[in-house]
Formats: sequence, C-alpha cells, structure tokens
Amino acid sequence: CAGYYLLIYVLRLLTFIVLNLFIDMEKIGQNQLALNELTASMPVIVMFFMISIYAPVVEELVFRQAILGAVDQSKRVQVIVRTGLSIGLFTLIHVLHWADILLYLPVASVLTWVYWKYDRNIIASIGFHFVNNTLAFILMLVMLAFS
Repeated sequence: CAGYYLLIYVLRLLTFIVLNLFIDMEKIGQNQLALNELTASMPVIVMFFMISIYAPVVEELVFRQAILGAVDQSKRVQVIVRTGLSIGLFTLIHVLHWADILLYLPVASVLTWVYWKYDRNIIASIGFHFVNNTLAFILMLVMLAFS
C-alpha cells in the first residue's frame, strides 16, 4: 500500500516538473490554502472528522461506487468513459484554480485504480482515501503549528 502513496507523489512530481515550464506554480494549492484557513478557525476534532472520515466516505461513494459500481466490465468503452468521468469529476470538485489539477489528478487516478484493483471494493478505496487524507491533515497541522 505504501507503493500507492509513492506513486501519487511521483506522478505529482513529474506533473510539476513538466508544467512548471508553462504555468505560474504559485497558483497551485488554492484548495489547500482554503483548508488551512478553515482548520485554523474550527476545532481540530471537527476538521479531522470532515477531512479524514466524512470526505473519504462521501467522495468514494459518489465518485467510485455511484459512477463505477454498476459498470459492466466486459464493455471496455463504458469502463474507460466512466473511469475518466470518475477521475475528472473528483479532480474538478477539488479545484479552486486550474493549477490545482496538478495536486488532485494523481490522487483521483490512484484512488480509482485502487477501486478497480480490489474488484470494486469500496472499503479499499475509502481506506486508502482515509489514510491519504489523515496523513495530509497531520502534515497540515504540523505546518500550521510552525507558521
């Protein structure tokens, strides 16, 4: 499972390197800045619940289970279209500036891959999403404490 997290960060790094040639990298992370501001104004336990528990459950039920759960895997075009839709919609709901796509597209891709790899087991993708968000939440708290 640690390999999946490494994959997310390698994909992000490669995307940053390529797109750094074309965009202002200062625009990236607008969604994260909004979360930082919200965390500073709300109790930590509430933010933990929202980021680490509520978001993974709701987002995986919507963007994996609802979109991909009923796909007939023998219909290759339907699998490809719905997988793209799942990844695209998940990414877009997290974007406050188009450059944020760089942060969320790799995560959406890996979450969707986990869902397919574990035979559409929603618990697997929720678990992976929970760990990812919890690690990000802890890092956010540490960064806020030292800023």
